[in-house]
Amino acid sequence: MAWGQQVPYETIDGVAQSALRGARAAGATIVSSVFRSVRLGTQDKDEIEPQLVRAEFKITEANGSAHEVHVYEAYWTPLTEGKVTATDVVRFLFSSGWNGVRNTTARTYRRWMFDHERQFTLPTERLTLVFLGIMLLLLALVFINTVLAAMWAANEQDCE
Repeated sequence: MAWGQQVPYETIDGVAQSALRGARAAGATIVSSVFRSVRLGTQDKDEIEPQLVRAEFKITEANGSAHEVHVYEAYWTPLTEGKVTATDVVRFLFSSGWNGVRNTTARTYRRWMFDHERQFTLPTERLTLVFLGIMLLLLALVFINTVLAAMWAANEQDCE
């Protein structure tokens, strides 16, 4: 297995186990727990409808109310395989970096934490320098790859 490759069913198992632990900690009981392979049938084309894996369990709270829970896992990597180019990745990284620089002008950001909204200050100048430094590093990598590709092409022509 390659570095960064998804491990089948690892995410769904982790999410399901966390939900079950949380339910038990809240005093609920788990009636049943099972993993199934299902088709959602949303396209009325069973032969091409994607097959998904889901964890199913029924949680019964201390007060007797029951909830059926379905946790799905879907893989998106086959949808992008062979369709995303290095140029797409570089363009995405540059636009993300630029958006990061633009978003530091707010100087503050808000997050909902511990039952109320909190405001944090941004070290704007430092963040801008970090984003610009990362974008320069990315530009240097693009330059190195361009030089290597040009050298390889020149070497191929010399061999012919």
